[in-house]
Amino acid sequence: MLISAPYQKHPDEDVVLRQIEQIAAEEKIPFADFYRELSRIGIDEDRDMNDVSHLNYRGSRKYTAYLAAYLSGYAELPDHRGESRYRSWDISAEKVGDEAANADMGQEAAAGMEQTTAVGMEQAGSAGRG
Repeated sequence: MLISAPYQKHPDEDVVLRQIEQIAAEEKIPFADFYRELSRIGIDEDRDMNDVSHLNYRGSRKYTAYLAAYLSGYAELPDHRGESRYRSWDISAEKVGDEAANADMGQEAAAGMEQTTAVGMEQAGSAGRG
């Protein structure tokens, strides 16, 4: 399977992606252009991109969930969680889960600060007018 992950595409790149799509079809290789799926994935280019070619943490979480669901439609993906052979994966998943929870708390705190700042500015403006 060939995949084009979400990013902020330059218009000239569409020609290249269509060529890849054509070659993949000729070779009977599935091709998924996830740029075309941004709205379905829930990616907001202004909020979920780190730069023009990389998703930020928030965008990565959205894309990973979407990609997992997408791939499960192509093949049965066995769940190896809890198997001794895959213990290192379990440990890594725990670590990433902890980091994700901390990042979520940081984003919530930042959003709360933005809202508090906006309310404070609005109240300050009202006080100045009153």
